[in-house]
Amino acid sequence: MKLVCMTQVYNQNTIVGPDGKTNIVRFMESISQYCDGLVIFDDGSTDGSRDVITSFSGDFELEIPSNSINAPEYEGYHRARSLQHCMRLEADWVVAIDPDEVLEKKAEQGGLRATLESLSDDISAVGFYKKELWRSDRYVRVDGAWAHSLEVRAFRLTDTLCYDERASYRSELIPYNVIPPYSKSTLGLLHYAYINDAAILEKYNRWLSLGLNISDELNDDDLRLSDVNPKWFGENWPTGPGIGACDMQVSRMLA
Repeated sequence: MKLVCMTQVYNQNTIVGPDGKTNIVRFMESISQYCDGLVIFDDGSTDGSRDVITSFSGDFELEIPSNSINAPEYEGYHRARSLQHCMRLEADWVVAIDPDEVLEKKAEQGGLRATLESLSDDISAVGFYKKELWRSDRYVRVDGAWAHSLEVRAFRLTDTLCYDERASYRSELIPYNVIPPYSKSTLGLLHYAYINDAAILEKYNRWLSLGLNISDELNDDDLRLSDVNPKWFGENWPTGPGIGACDMQVSRMLA
């Protein structure tokens, strides 16, 4: 089975997480452990993200379609281009995750491959439970829609799959015509977008610059947190200071 990861990146080499790594470094270190290839669309990065990516070029097959300038409104078109590269790499399965995400450590130790290889031929895709790390690597959000977010992120590659190429700032990560049945994985998908105040502010200001206000998404008035499972991170956890270091609500921070 040939497994290829597909993602898009724009300036993910800036914010440092509690593990001392930027998003793109953490992402590359993780997926290089379980993927045979990577198709990563560089949407005009200017912060050295591309240099980090190419430093891993000896670890697996690497394709980097790119833009010279940032064009986030064409995400669907970029994904369609990337899908063609996955086909060129002759992938059997594609895992589509963002560069501010990683699968839990077990995926690097054969967990993802074992999951995919165990599936019957009629299963076309696999969902993972997304874990929203909240202002540290000690806690995840479990209030409202944050509690049980199951996202389909791996799909069996066929030559009939397509992305919606119409202009949109938030296109789907998997092709729109992936046909059920799907399977659910026990592997968690760790999302580092809200790992600290600097990351939250950068995300908020980035979307605001595109004319989109994500204040509602960041609302923590009804915040509920749960402890992370140390097994998600492997032997290097814990690294963050814990939630006690955060003494103000996000709404006041963004004001």
